[in-house]
Amino acid sequence: MAIELELQLELQRLQHKFGRGKELSIVYEPRMPVEATRELPFGEVCELCGEVINNEIRIYIADFHDALHTLRHEFFEYVFDQDLIQPYVILYNQMKIAHEKAFMHDTYRRKESLIEIIVKNEEQEEFELKKTGDEKNEQNENLRNRIKKHFKRR
Repeated sequence: MAIELELQLELQRLQHKFGRGKELSIVYEPRMPVEATRELPFGEVCELCGEVINNEIRIYIADFHDALHTLRHEFFEYVFDQDLIQPYVILYNQMKIAHEKAFMHDTYRRKESLIEIIVKNEEQEEFELKKTGDEKNEQNENLRNRIKKHFKRR
């Protein structure tokens, strides 16, 4: 418990000195090294001494001096992420949303245009078939009438 209290005091000192990370709190959870590992994006597995999750700096290392070092490391990493990296993440996300909207709007418009072409083609074919059918019906009716006349004469 004394280690956690010292870590909390150090976090408060850092927050006051740098005017950043006021929303952070500390959670001291010492673990066995095997329990606290993480695979890095480039495939390497490393021992996880600490991390920031949901505004909590979680310290996993038992030794006080290593825990203090880890607290400072995680604090400054959080500050750098918030001040330097987060604006780019926000920008990227906004650009992605704008791109998706523009792309989806254009795709939707092109899809609707193609559908209209297909529908009009189908309607034209239907009209042509009906017209042809009407003409054939008229031709058939004329043929029947001629046949009837032919047989009536006899």
